[in-house]
Amino acid sequence: MIKNIKTLLFIIFFISACSFFKEPPSVKPFLNKGKVSLSKKNPFISSNQFLKDYSYFDSNLASFLKKEGLPDYMELRQVSSFPVDFYLYYEKKEKFFKGIIYKNTWIISDSKQIKKLKTRKKKRERKDTIYKVKKDGETLKSITKHYTGSASLLDSISRINNLNKNTPLKKDTKIKIPSYMLKK
Repeated sequence: MIKNIKTLLFIIFFISACSFFKEPPSVKPFLNKGKVSLSKKNPFISSNQFLKDYSYFDSNLASFLKKEGLPDYMELRQVSSFPVDFYLYYEKKEKFFKGIIYKNTWIISDSKQIKKLKTRKKKRERKDTIYKVKKDGETLKSITKHYTGSASLLDSISRINNLNKNTPLKKDTKIKIPSYMLKK
């Protein structure tokens, strides 16, 4: 009976000691993976669970998340054995926070505005050109050379238009010249 009590006390001590020395979650699943999204709707996503578990361990992170809220994305980077760099992105606030994880403590060192990238106007896509022969006797070679800058594409254009490259063309015949062949 005394042996059973000792065993029971050992088990109780072991369980309480394990919960007392709890370790923070590992950063390895998120390390150098780029931006990882978080969800305000689904708390069971692994990245959400990671921040929640880590905030139980680190009061700096817990107070930061309480003040700023859950970020839209997080990114963890590490180069060789240096401390882990972290970035917490808030799209609606248009800013991100940056810092390091040093000895299991999140140290926030900087906050910056997210710069909105200027969107370039899309280049107008070039369409295929349809040339209408103006007079009898024009040649496919002269039209090809005029629109592409080279007579070397004559065979291709004759195949596309189902025409013989040496036959003189009749008035109002339509010749298709693909956009990728047009001279710039």
